[in-house]
Parts: sequence; structure tokens; C-alpha cells
Amino acid sequence: MKKIEYTIINALNKWKLSIADRLGNPLIYDYQKTLLKLTIVLVGAILVVIRESTAPLLIDNKMFRLLFCSESAGDKTFYNICVSIIAAYIFYVVQVYIPEKHKMKKYISIFSKEHRYEIFLLNQYLLAWEKFIDEEEGKCFFCEFSYELNHKISGAITESTYEETIEALTENIERIVTHKYFDECDIAYKDFIVRTYQVVRGHLKYMDDKFPRWSEEPLYAKDYRLIYKVVFDDLRRIQRRLETMEKYKLRLIKTSPYGGKSETQKLAALL
Repeated sequence: MKKIEYTIINALNKWKLSIADRLGNPLIYDYQKTLLKLTIVLVGAILVVIRESTAPLLIDNKMFRLLFCSESAGDKTFYNICVSIIAAYIFYVVQVYIPEKHKMKKYISIFSKEHRYEIFLLNQYLLAWEKFIDEEEGKCFFCEFSYELNHKISGAITESTYEETIEALTENIERIVTHKYFDECDIAYKDFIVRTYQVVRGHLKYMDDKFPRWSEEPLYAKDYRLIYKVVFDDLRRIQRRLETMEKYKLRLIKTSPYGGKSETQKLAALL
């Protein structure tokens, strides 16, 4: 029974993640969650108000009379409560939701630079490992290459930039967490950033345990499928969420052999 339950839960989670990925894995802020809950209550209240209304039905049949008709002389307490709910909903939107939305936009804009830099770093890290791992044989070849992205961005993966990317991935998030305005942000946003820091740090440690930071010799990635599933998928989802927040998406245009001199090549030239 537990196995069946686990299978169902796992399938539902995959379905939810699949939908989230297609939508760009958007972050639902805390004030949006509250509005969603209140909207569900609002729909029920509106239906009750319609049912208690004395206005004539547009479609007069047995089903509609059952759903939307009530005795005009009946008790109106529930009707009055539902009218109050509708008024409270409007009050919440005007007094709470709109100010919170503007406040969140203001604070998110403060961290826009860090968000975009994290998108770039995640993209560079994932791009590197997509190039390093041979899916057919499961071998890992560390190599240096150049790339071009949209937004007129170009760069290169070298031993030095790879090391810098690993260090910067967590340092950049730490700058957000330690910022003086971070505690003023929406709860959902803070949870996402803290969770991002934990996931990125944990996955980098996992990869560091599996492989050295850089190797001139090819390595065998025994569980490369697990790496793709556990590491790549999680980091991609973080990247997608940040891209959705910033409305700033990076897309690979092409890769090419590295034309400059990397640190490895410079050292080799001295020998």
C-alpha cells in the first residue's frame, strides 16, 4: 500500500514540476498565495449572493432554479455575510495586495543585478558540464571552449573561469542574504533564496566529491544520469525561476574551440 502511495505522490510531483518548468517555474509570493485563498472564498460568496438575488434568471430551467433561486422571504444572514466577504476582498486588494505588490517589486529590483549574475553563473556552470560529460559513454572530459549567448553575451569556459564560477555561485547568493533589505522581502522570496543557497552549495559539494575541480585526464562518470537528474534539473529550475522573475532569459547560440590562452596553456608554454 505504501509503495502505491509513494508511486502516486512521485507521479504527482513530477507532473507539478513538469507544469512549473513549462511555465518558467514562477515564484508565487506569499501575498499572492493569500489572494488565491481569498479568491476561492470570494467565488463561493458570489455564488451565494447570486442565489439569494431576486433578479430574474437569464436561463429558466429546473437546474438553474435549484442552483440560483431561493425563497425571497427566507433568512438573509448568510447572504449578508457573503456580501461582507466580497467587500472585505475588495478592501484586501486595495489596502494590502497592491501595496505589497509594489513593495515586493521595489525590493526585488534592488537585487536585480545579483539575480542576473546568478542566472549567468548557473548558465555557465550547466553549459560547462553539458559539454564535459559524454552521455553515450559516461566519460567526463574537461575542456576549454568559447560560447555565444543571446543579449550579445560571449564568454569562455577555461580552468580559471570554471573555478571562478564555482566560487561565485554561492558568494553571489550570500550577498543577497546579507543585504540590509533582505529581511523586508516577501516570505516566499526569502525562502526561495535561502533554499537556493542550500541547494547550490549542496550540489557543488556533491560534484566536487565526484570529480576534482579540473582534470587533464578523462574521468568516468559512473552515475552521470543521476548527475543530470539530481544536479542539473535542480539548478535549471533555479535558473528558470530567476529568469522568470527578471524576465531575462539566456539562450545558447553556439560554442567553438577556445581561441585565447587559458592558464593551462600559459603554463604549458613556459615548459
